[in-house]
Amino acid sequence: MSVPSALQSSEQLSRASHRRHDLAEAMTDLEEVIAGPSSADDWLERTEASLGDVRKALDLHIEEVEGSHGLLAEIVAVAPRLAPSTEDLREDHLALLEAWLRAEAAVRLARGGTTTVSSVRRHVTTLLGRLTRHRQAGADLVFEAYNVDIGALD
Repeated sequence: MSVPSALQSSEQLSRASHRRHDLAEAMTDLEEVIAGPSSADDWLERTEASLGDVRKALDLHIEEVEGSHGLLAEIVAVAPRLAPSTEDLREDHLALLEAWLRAEAAVRLARGGTTTVSSVRRHVTTLLGRLTRHRQAGADLVFEAYNVDIGALD
């Protein structure tokens, strides 16, 4: 199935692709912030704001793909053999939210002076790594189900 025909036949795939793009942008913005000088007066504030943007994008992604008429349900309908992989991604969403909470807590602790910038960076980069692996697993799943590279749609 070519990219245009896959998108025409799947509104869920199209919406998921848009959410995937939004999440990638939020991840890129967060990475740029944490890679900057932590001695800048507003580094923690910018990190916190970027983390908030990632959370919003992640929540919308989860809502979109996990809904009863979302992409994961459609994948199971199209390719029932992939049901275990869709469950893996659902479980991964919980782990991603936990990683986000740890990163956000590290920022709050750093703002209060009870942890270091190194701790913030470690938690944020862990989150970003998990998000990257999740996006890769999602791309693999979509390719298996539709023979479409969702990353090419970003």
